[in-house]
Amino acid sequence: MSFLSIQSDESEESEDGDSEGAASAAEKRHRRNLRRAEKQINRRKWERRREEILLEYESFSYYAAASSIVLFDVAWKQSLDNFTLLWCAIVGHISQVMLCKINRAHYLDQIENLHSHVTRLLHAANQAGGNNRKSSVNSNGNSRKDSITFTEDLVLWLYRHWSLKESMETTMLTSTRFKLFTKEGRSQMQDFLAHIGISQKDCAQKYSILSLEVRDNLDSLFANAAERYGFKRKELFMPSFTLQLVYKTPLSAMDVFWLILSGLECQVTPLLQFESI
Repeated sequence: MSFLSIQSDESEESEDGDSEGAASAAEKRHRRNLRRAEKQINRRKWERRREEILLEYESFSYYAAASSIVLFDVAWKQSLDNFTLLWCAIVGHISQVMLCKINRAHYLDQIENLHSHVTRLLHAANQAGGNNRKSSVNSNGNSRKDSITFTEDLVLWLYRHWSLKESMETTMLTSTRFKLFTKEGRSQMQDFLAHIGISQKDCAQKYSILSLEVRDNLDSLFANAAERYGFKRKELFMPSFTLQLVYKTPLSAMDVFWLILSGLECQVTPLLQFESI
C-alpha cells in the first residue's frame, strides 16, 4: 500500500512538473509575442511620426522655381524665347530635384509646363521653315537639326557616356540599394545584370559600344527586373528631357546637370594644387 502511494505521489509530482514546464514555456512565448507586438507598434508610431515631419517640412519649407525658369518665363512673355533658353530652364529645374530641394510632386508639376513649351516651340519651328519635325530654333532664329524630346529616363548617372557598371556604381540609388561597398552587394549587382541579359563584358563596355538591341530595350529590361530586386518604377525612371544633337550621343537633362555641377566644383588647376601638397 505504501509502495502504491509512493508511486502515485511521484506521478503527481512529475505531472505537476510537466504542467509547470508547459506553463513556463507558454509564458515565455507570450512574453516574446508581447515584445514583438510592442516593437511593431513602436515601429508604426515612428513611421507615422516620420511621415508627419516630412509632410510638414515639405509643405512649409520649400524652394522657389529655379532662376533659369523665371528668366525663361520673362523671355517668353517678351517673345524672345527659344530652344536654348528652354533647355537651360529644363536643366535648372532638374537640378532642384536631383539636389533634393523639391519633391517629386513639385517636379512633375513644372515638367508639364516645360513640356508644353517644348511642343509649342517645335510647332512654331515646323511652321516657320521646316518640313523636318526634328528641327528646332537657335538663338538667331535659324533652323538646325537637333531636338528636345520628352521621355521617361533611367536615373542612372551619365550611363550614355560611361559603362553600365560605372554608372550603377556611381548612382546613389543603385549603389546604396545593392550595398556596393560590400562583396555581397557587388555580387548582387552582377546577378541583376545577368538577370536582365547583360554579360560582365558588356556591362564593362561603353554604352555607345553596346549592341543596338540592348540599347533600344534597356529601359524595358530594367523595368521588368525592378520589383524582383526591390526597386519601384518611379525610383528607376524619371520624366525628363533629352537633347539630340544631330548624330551625337543624346544628352539627358540629368547628364548635363551632373556635368555642370562637376565643372563648377572642379579646381581650375588641380595639377598645381596636387604639386603644392
